[in-house]
Amino acid sequence: MTWLSRLFGQRRTAPPPPRDMRNMNEDWKAGDLARCVAHYFVPGTPEDPHFGDILRVSEVYQGSILGRHALAYGLRFHGKSSPHGWICTAFIKIKPETTADEVEDGIIAKIKRAARKGAGVDA
Repeated sequence: MTWLSRLFGQRRTAPPPPRDMRNMNEDWKAGDLARCVAHYFVPGTPEDPHFGDILRVSEVYQGSILGRHALAYGLRFHGKSSPHGWICTAFIKIKPETTADEVEDGIIAKIKRAARKGAGVDA
């Protein structure tokens, strides 16, 4: 305490809790594809993703945001330095149009059609 605060009876108050931004999440997990929708990052580094880049997520972590009093989920990507991560709100998840099962069913159907036409496929 300074002598002024003792003189006027002002007490320090506890800082407010950090803003919780963890609800701004797309249920990220390792292996997801992410498209960058941020035009820049502050502070910028040479490794920062550029607008439109598509990256594969290697890790999802929870931490504080640099320069803000907030908690959020961060993403780390394959091919980027491990200790550096980016806030998940700067990316959108790319969802595949078809599942692996649908692709497999399509391949099986093509093989069966080829076998029916006598394309030399042994069934």
